[in-house]
Amino acid sequence: MNLKDKKIIVLGGTGFLGKHFDSILKKEKLKYSCYSSSDINLVSPTINDNLLKYMFDHNDNDGIVVINLAADCGGIGYNKANPVALFANNMKMILNVFEICKRFDVERLVNIGTVCSYPIHPKLPFKEEEIWNGYPEPTNAPYGIAKKTSLVLSESYFKQYGLNSINLITANMYGEYDHFESIKGHVIPDLICRFIFAKANNEKVMNLWGTGKPTRDFLYAGDTVKIVLKLLKSGHSDFKPINIGTGQEVSISMLSYYIARQVGFKGNLEWDESKPDGQPRRMLDISKLLGIIGEYKFKTITEGLKKTIDWYLKSIEGSLGGI
Repeated sequence: MNLKDKKIIVLGGTGFLGKHFDSILKKEKLKYSCYSSSDINLVSPTINDNLLKYMFDHNDNDGIVVINLAADCGGIGYNKANPVALFANNMKMILNVFEICKRFDVERLVNIGTVCSYPIHPKLPFKEEEIWNGYPEPTNAPYGIAKKTSLVLSESYFKQYGLNSINLITANMYGEYDHFESIKGHVIPDLICRFIFAKANNEKVMNLWGTGKPTRDFLYAGDTVKIVLKLLKSGHSDFKPINIGTGQEVSISMLSYYIARQVGFKGNLEWDESKPDGQPRRMLDISKLLGIIGEYKFKTITEGLKKTIDWYLKSIEGSLGGI
């Protein structure tokens, strides 16, 4: 697919991952627009018709590609506190996106899914065909199950309306623009903030949730956007899920050590085992992905953390005491 001949619409385009898309789409000089929830409320049962017509105007009959990043999500604490909203909001968003894409004859829809959709104890590494073989980890289940409905809708909308879509199951993403200092923060931005604060205040002990034993496949957001563009350029249009991850496991305890070392925290780590760990292990099988796009050099966890920490430190320069 020649993306220079297309109009690209990014939904959820001003959030964490959306800002990474904005950067690369601008660099590649593609025709695109990024829309936020304040521009278009995908949770609403009614969406402004004139706005939709403006957004999806074909511009000289160019084909339209929609990249759907819209989601309500957060870390373990946020997920535990908001299970109903997580399920309901994500379901509404997904249903609205498919209806809009059908209505405006979108050429290709890309849905960004989540590793949280996998069962709690699949075989490692997680293979795409395992995604329906059990219930997700309970803390993440409302979000994971809601996001997984895009797989059902993709097949249904293709068979009934001919809508072509791609469904990407992403590992735990991190990077610049993530939710720092937020109740929606995931593990990496949360730990970065806490270690920087602890160092600034000369704290000697860092108390952390769980056992530190769970593992995650951490995916740098900049790699995600490059891979999405590679998949689109390849012309791939199968609605069956594709894993995007590094294929590597990193334990939460090792992650904590990496972050502590990079920010210069020299105190002790103590684990509160009364707090939840979440899913015990996560690592994605990416053989299907590499079979489509060829070999890809992912950023290592230490490389990605350095870029993320450097960006965050620059963003709070001069205000460390206010973290």
